Amino acid sequence: MVNPCRHLLRVTHEPEPDETRGHTNYARRIVNVDPTYPLAEQVHILVHEVAHVRCDHEGRDIPRSQRETEAESVAFVVCSVLNLAVGDVSSIYIGGWSAGDTEVIQAAQTAIHKAAQ
Repeated sequence: MVNPCRHLLRVTHEPEPDETRGHTNYARRIVNVDPTYPLAEQVHILVHEVAHVRCDHEGRDIPRSQRETEAESVAFVVCSVLNLAVGDVSSIYIGGWSAGDTEVIQAAQTAIHKAAQ
């Protein structure tokens, strides 16, 4: 039986270490967004972190490169629909994690489409 509460999350706003902008703690059901970024970027970070949950990264055994490609692709789609300009952050991030590997991107397509909807 599917847990109906597994998508319920608490959002926190604590500074992140180094260049980390946010993170998801599946065990505690918390998404943290670093508050030191401008509001538009915080929304983008939040969408990226929620995408990890919507893509079921807690329950799927896939490489981190695919998890990050999926989450950032969802963030790009959702932020684009919302007309939220975040610059070239998504293309750089996706390019870095996927390393341009079309197999990683193809493997991510279904999860991206489903989560972005």
